[in-house]
Amino acid sequence: MINFEKMLKIGKEGEHEVARYLISKGVSVLPLYQFNNDKIPLLFTKNANLILPDLTCFKDSKVFFIEVKTKNRWVNYNGELETGLDERLYKQYLEVMKITGLDIYLIFNHKIINPIGFFTCNMKTEYRLWDGRVNGEYIQKPMVFYSYNKLIEL
Repeated sequence: MINFEKMLKIGKEGEHEVARYLISKGVSVLPLYQFNNDKIPLLFTKNANLILPDLTCFKDSKVFFIEVKTKNRWVNYNGELETGLDERLYKQYLEVMKITGLDIYLIFNHKIINPIGFFTCNMKTEYRLWDGRVNGEYIQKPMVFYSYNKLIEL
């Protein structure tokens, strides 16, 4: 079983890989974790404290967020490859987009099982919501999944 600290380390390494890639493509990157790795970056609002995506990016006078998800495998759903994120984060990011007016792009950094590489989409891309149940039994937290066919390989 992989512990939380190891998962956090893998995630941070994946974020650094993506940030270096984006910088090489002319994107300026502000990693929101840079000041304190022990706390997640939050957007404080009147009604809630919302988790922010990993990177704030700037290119051609545009500002946007990027959330990086480092993955070791794809999900095979009815013969189609998918990858995704926790529905709870997805909902918070929807609120962040609504409040800031900025787009959020997801970059999935797939590392072990093919296809390997960086795959991206706008968070608003068509997705599949899974409630976390198999045969009526709750086995995992609800997830938002994006089809490999809807992603763009970087």
